[in-house]
Parts: sequence; structure tokens; C-alpha cells
Amino acid sequence: MLCEVVQRGLAIPSELLAVLQQLPSADSALPRRALQDVIAGCRSSPECDVRDLVSTSMVLDEPAWNQPLPEPNGSDLRPDAQWKRARLALEVDSIEWHRYGDSVEATERRRARYAALGWTVLPVSPRRIREEPAAVLAEIEAAFLAGITRNA
Repeated sequence: MLCEVVQRGLAIPSELLAVLQQLPSADSALPRRALQDVIAGCRSSPECDVRDLVSTSMVLDEPAWNQPLPEPNGSDLRPDAQWKRARLALEVDSIEWHRYGDSVEATERRRARYAALGWTVLPVSPRRIREEPAAVLAEIEAAFLAGITRNA
């Protein structure tokens, strides 16, 4: 819910934090934890789930969340997560945003731009994040390590 509020531009994370700080800690532990994901840059529940998953890794560092790609001519690309030194972008592909109408083609064009800039895109579905977290984490780690090797 906190992600949705920020995503829709109804509030900014600092405003939400100010409200939570007025509540007793016992009553706001879960929202405070969720807000840390929002402050880090996560903008959906599946992204928050991936962040929790990534935090358990002994291989991965914290990625940049929903930040512009640090490339000339790539600033309009905002992957859900990115590891610059591995040139790895992770996109959470929900049906809502990626698989209906012209979204399929828009996703395809965006991924072609990533490739032209030398970035690997790893798509992952919210369902796999929930149902196969160990496999998803292993795939992210493998893509990260391959990117580090490739870009060394």
C-alpha cells in the first residue's frame, strides 16, 4: 500500500516517515519495515520481495532501485533494480504492466535499448519471486557474476 501511494504521487517517502514517527513503535513496526523498501526505491510489492531476497545473498550488493540508467542516452531507462558494475538490469514483469495491449512491444523496444547500451536484462515474474525464491536468487546471482566477468 505504501508503494502504491508513492507510485501514484500521493505522498513522498519522507512524508510517510513523518506520519509513522508519530505512532508508537509497537503499532508501526511492519509499516516502518515496508517504508524502508520504499525509501530504498522499491515501487511495488514484488520489488520489495526481491529486495528482501537480494538482502539474503552473499554475492549481491544492494542494487539501485528505480533509478535512471547511468549511461549516455539511457537516462530514460529505469530498471526496477540495477547493478552498474555487472551491467545487469532486473525487471519485475507483472501482467498488469508488461503483457497487455502495446505493453509487450514497449517492453521489447526498451529491452532492445538496454542491449544496445550493453546491459543484460533479467526479467522475473512476481509469481516466481513468491513461489521459487531460491531459484530466482540463484539466477540473479549467476547473471550478476557473469556480468562482472564479462565487464572486467
